[in-house]
Amino acid sequence: MSDSDSEKKRKNSDESDSDDEEAVNSVQWPVQIRISIEFLSIGEVDTLNEKFHAEVRIISKWFDNRSDKKKYDRKRDWNPNLFIENAMHDVKEKIRHKAIILDKERREITETRLAKGNFWERIELQNFPLDTQELSITFASKLKTSQVSLIQNQKKISTIYFETLHSFRDQQKWKLYKMVNVSQQASYDIGSIKSINEIDAEANEFDGLNRIMKSKRAKFVATCFCSRRPAYYLINCFSFNFLITCLSLTIFSLETRLAPNRISGTFTLILTSVSFKWVSNRTLPTVSYLTSLDKYQITSIIYLVLCCVWHSTISSIGIDMSKKIIIDKIAVGVFALFFIVIQIVFSIRIFKAFQGLRELKLREERFIRQVPEYDDDDI
Repeated sequence: MSDSDSEKKRKNSDESDSDDEEAVNSVQWPVQIRISIEFLSIGEVDTLNEKFHAEVRIISKWFDNRSDKKKYDRKRDWNPNLFIENAMHDVKEKIRHKAIILDKERREITETRLAKGNFWERIELQNFPLDTQELSITFASKLKTSQVSLIQNQKKISTIYFETLHSFRDQQKWKLYKMVNVSQQASYDIGSIKSINEIDAEANEFDGLNRIMKSKRAKFVATCFCSRRPAYYLINCFSFNFLITCLSLTIFSLETRLAPNRISGTFTLILTSVSFKWVSNRTLPTVSYLTSLDKYQITSIIYLVLCCVWHSTISSIGIDMSKKIIIDKIAVGVFALFFIVIQIVFSIRIFKAFQGLRELKLREERFIRQVPEYDDDDI
């Protein structure tokens, strides 16, 4: 390598270092970045693969002190290194920047990012099929919270457009709410650190929590909500399980001496319930907890097993047939009461789930009253 080439490389390196130092000195730490996330369209909500399709526009604004430059250069000027954390590999992005000189000392940088594709979301199915899902866009910076702060743009807050509700592709399966909630923590971050209520002030744990928070990446999470339309599952799952379990009471009409017939009939109902459960679970991801539908189906299977155990027990008891008939009639009443209690308990759970959907609807109405409508071109 010649001396001239080495000299050129050294000069370029020095210029790059000076540009980096100038870019860092052009902002005041921590830098406040005002974020607005707009849901332009939402496509399929894929429960099985825990993802949803959406098109979003993310507008980020911040100030720097390089008022001498009319154009923003993301390679030479200070860059917060923003990215969508939960974007999947097929997401396509278009990014453009605009610089507006405000006065002699500072300018405002606006980054507009259009993203379209599939986004990962952790699906919560405890209340399935009366579940409400959060569809979130997690916008983050590669810098720490001690360096940047991602906050809501109060002049143009995050929202979902009215047209998005009508163009929503999964309207047959989900109800989409015109409401957006913002936070600085993603749903999958919960539990990674202690909550404020668990901190021991005398043990000086506040300092430890503060250090942990400052070492984390800065995030801004915009979440819209959708609730599953449960009619399909209530009719095709709950109601059929109810009828299958209800049929177990008819087997008591057979005489106690016909134990093989009683047991075979109950076995048939058990196998039908188990097969029905596996078929209904094919549309759901494998999770480590039980959904409301799982609990109902498993309870029904346990009920049928107890009926089967009773039929085998009453036939093997060595007492008079007249006494067996009396005991069996008492058992019918006990099993019928147990069946009614099961239905009441799960009816209360369904009623509470509907109450939660009603509260979400009220939150949506309050959000609509508070949030103004924006023009698509207003950035």
